[in-house]
Amino acid sequence: MTPQMQSNPVVRDFQKKRESVMKHQKSSTLSNIHGSISFTPVGGAEALPTVGAPLAPVDQGPVERLSGRRLRPRKTQRDQAATAAAELRTSTTFAQHFGAKVPPPATIANNLAFAAAWAAEVAAAEAWLKHARHQASLAWDYTLGQLEKIRTPLAAASELDPSFVAEFPAFSNIVTARSESAKRGSITRKATKRAVTKAVAAVKADVVHVDDEAPTATPAVTSTIVGHA
Repeated sequence: MTPQMQSNPVVRDFQKKRESVMKHQKSSTLSNIHGSISFTPVGGAEALPTVGAPLAPVDQGPVERLSGRRLRPRKTQRDQAATAAAELRTSTTFAQHFGAKVPPPATIANNLAFAAAWAAEVAAAEAWLKHARHQASLAWDYTLGQLEKIRTPLAAASELDPSFVAEFPAFSNIVTARSESAKRGSITRKATKRAVTKAVAAVKADVVHVDDEAPTATPAVTSTIVGHA
C-alpha cells in the first residue's frame, strides 16, 4: 500500500479494523463462532472473522453515466484525492483563483473524498479477497485430503448397504466427486477419440474415392523429325 493511500482516513480505518480482527483470530485458534455455528479452524487456516464481508446489494442494472463515457482515475488521482479534498475544505482563497467558473470547493472536496472512499473500499475488498482465498485453500486442502482417505471405504459401504447413500446423499456426493469427475472426463475423452477416428476414416475414404474416379492421363506422343542431309 502506498504512503498516499495510508494517509487516506478510510484506508486507515479499515486497517485498524482488520488488525483488530486479526488479533482476535490469533487468540481464538481452538474454536470460532461465526453466526450461530461454532467452528474449529483446520489446515493452518485462521479463524473466521466475527464479521465477514458485507453482502452486496441486488444489482439494479447499469447506471447511466453523467459524463457519457467512462473516465478511469490515474494512480496519482486515487492516491492524492483525500489530501486534495482536505486542501479544498480548508482553503480560503480558492474562490479568488476561479470565482464562479467552477463548482464551490466544498462540492469538489466532497466528490473527491467520496470517490476516494469507494476506491479504498475496492482496495480493501481486493486485499480481503486474496486473504480469504488463501484461507479457503488451506482449509479445503486439509479437508479434502482427509476425505480422500475414506473414499474407498465409503464406496465399499455404499455397495454393501445402499441405504447409506440414501441417508447421506450430499456427503456421499462430496466424497465421490473427484472420482465421478474423473469418470466423466474419461468418457468424454473416449467419445472424442471415437469421433476423431471416425472423421479421419471418412476423410481417407473420400480421398480414395476421388483417386478412383480420376481420369487416366493420355500418354504424350513424341514426334521424331528426321532431317535429310
